[in-house]
Amino acid sequence: MKYISPLISDGRNKLGGDVFARNRAGVYVRTWLKPKNPKTVLQQTYRANFSTYTKGFRGLTAAQIAAWNLLASNTTLVDTLGQNYTPTGLQLFISCNQNLYFIGASPIVNAPQKKPSFPTILRPGSYIEIPAGEYVSLVLCCSAAALALYGSLLASMTPPLSNGVSFVGSSVYRCIGPSEYPSPPYAVWGVSALWPKKVAVPGQNIGIKVRLIDPATGYGSTPETVIITPGF
Repeated sequence: MKYISPLISDGRNKLGGDVFARNRAGVYVRTWLKPKNPKTVLQQTYRANFSTYTKGFRGLTAAQIAAWNLLASNTTLVDTLGQNYTPTGLQLFISCNQNLYFIGASPIVNAPQKKPSFPTILRPGSYIEIPAGEYVSLVLCCSAAALALYGSLLASMTPPLSNGVSFVGSSVYRCIGPSEYPSPPYAVWGVSALWPKKVAVPGQNIGIKVRLIDPATGYGSTPETVIITPGF
């Protein structure tokens, strides 16, 4: 994706192999790709929840909607391309309730009073367990403050990447849910179901993204990322 000069005020639709569009950051152009329709369990869950929360937002009172819109106007979120944006009240409502869903917390209808503060999560020393060459567990070394909220630790990871990769776009990550249990100073996730019987290759990297979800508001902390090279 490439943002166009401010001298170009608008642009839409497809031209050759490029697509022109506009978002809150301005006009941009990207290469056209044939749309995909993934039907993973996670994708279907996201879609079902999106529909549920959209209908739920429309059913709120005028005062509740106004409160979400006001809070959203002072909130910054990050999209799948890593771009910061100011959400609408509806987008913030969906984001908060999606986060709450994935940590097993109850949904909310009233806008939070403010965004909560979060502690630093990661410390040096994270690794992936690969006995017999198969991916089994993700083990993240976390701060004591983050481990105290381990039930709200939500992690995502990439498939194995080529050696030398140091940056991964957000869209490549796949959510693996909240931490299953703490073993201070570590939090652990089982990942064998993510790539069943996939053999680890020496030198490949795994991108890890982790954040805390506030169980009262659904706000998520700024994601912390790390690239891990599994040891053999």
